[in-house]
Amino acid sequence: MIRWFLEVKLGFLPIQDIWLDFMFPFFFSYLTVSIWLNKRIQILDIQNKKKDHSFNYKLAMVVLITVPFIISQNYISSASYDLNHLASPTEIHNLKNEKFFKIDQFNVEQQKCISYVTSKITEKYNDDLDFILYYACPFEEANTSVYYGIKYSKRIDNDITDVQKQAEYESFLAKSKTKFAQVDFQKVDYFKKETYSNFLKGYEAAILEKHPKANPENQVILIPKNGSFVNRNDGTFKWFFIMLGVAFFIYSLMVAFPKLNKKGLKAFHNNKNFYESSFSFFLNLLIPVGKSKGLSFLLLCNCIVFLVMVCLGVDFLYPTSKELFEYGGETKESIMQGEYWRLLTSIFIHRGANHLFSNLVTLSIAGFFLEPILKSFKLVILFLLCGVLSGIASIYWYPVGVSIGASGAISGLFGLLVIFNLFKIFNASITYIIWMIFFTLLFIMIFSAFVMSNISHAAHIIGFISGFFIGALLTLIQGDVLKKEASLHFSSW
Repeated sequence: MIRWFLEVKLGFLPIQDIWLDFMFPFFFSYLTVSIWLNKRIQILDIQNKKKDHSFNYKLAMVVLITVPFIISQNYISSASYDLNHLASPTEIHNLKNEKFFKIDQFNVEQQKCISYVTSKITEKYNDDLDFILYYACPFEEANTSVYYGIKYSKRIDNDITDVQKQAEYESFLAKSKTKFAQVDFQKVDYFKKETYSNFLKGYEAAILEKHPKANPENQVILIPKNGSFVNRNDGTFKWFFIMLGVAFFIYSLMVAFPKLNKKGLKAFHNNKNFYESSFSFFLNLLIPVGKSKGLSFLLLCNCIVFLVMVCLGVDFLYPTSKELFEYGGETKESIMQGEYWRLLTSIFIHRGANHLFSNLVTLSIAGFFLEPILKSFKLVILFLLCGVLSGIASIYWYPVGVSIGASGAISGLFGLLVIFNLFKIFNASITYIIWMIFFTLLFIMIFSAFVMSNISHAAHIIGFISGFFIGALLTLIQGDVLKKEASLHFSSW
């Protein structure tokens, strides 16, 4: 209802479709389970001697809520709009809140079509490379403010040689241009206006390349659609109720079969909770107060920067190098030109949600052990110092490309942990745990060197070395104080 009111009625919801159609349903489902159902799950006896199945129950419930929710959002984004019949493309500017159009007569200025090609690395391990070619063709009647949009794309293996990539790129351009030359612009049943998405940014980039002074907000991109407009949502509404029924049936089975947990029922009536909500735990971790305010501050900064970038249109999973640079990434050229502030800002820029999540986890682990003995202010300063040093190393070893991420700074924190272990700052139990975590992460980093491209291993290495030597210096100066703090905070381990 909120989305319908803001997007359809007011026309004010400047958020990418992937967030509205997929991410928000997932977050809403997660919050529902974490906040409301979490205390109710403890009523069920879902534990045995070998394993506690509460996490599996929560995960299943999140999925059961998310799937029908996603279907409903996709239905709303399409079914809430009518087909508007227009005499010419110029009338579109009077219908800013509408999405679908049928234009009775139009002509496209083919000789003024603008092309723009881009590429980006995708997939979990950066093993695919996508080429995308955009064509923005102005309508004759629209005075170059309404464009006919056509897009071609191709995905190739990112592990092939640069020579092979160049050949694939040239082949893609040649085939796409041939297809474009054969396009029948009149063969269209209706148009869909391109809204907030990465594709819209591609078309806008094409227009700005030709018309640098053009205001992107005044440009309209129409994507040709074929088929019946009335039948565009055939099956979607039906599938919503089918998946809702399936979800209700599975949920009923999950609740009906387990026995009641008497202790859990008593705790529920007393408004207590056996299982700490992961959302509450994470939320508390993001509040920069108490003993972990330094770690919370760093986690919060990384999350806020990422969310702001996504809300402003940066791709949630696969941002382009251009976008990363615009929001604070560093290059050798920019640093040489005096933009030294990028050495700091690049630490908080991440190449998608996967990159952010992995860094948040490792930062939380390192901060958990370090902040009690270093204190908050020193933890933040050392994190930033290691991040700057690793950033310098990254642009020195990789002079071409955009360097971003907190990995170098986090590697520095693990360098501190390693030297503290060597000097026996922690007790035997903590030392063993830190060694296990360190060698696990070291194995992952070595493995990633073989399966992942565009990772700045120089930043990781220099960051680690920086933290190692800084830790050695701190140990020589404050070794007794560090041991005392470690003993005080980890005495129960």
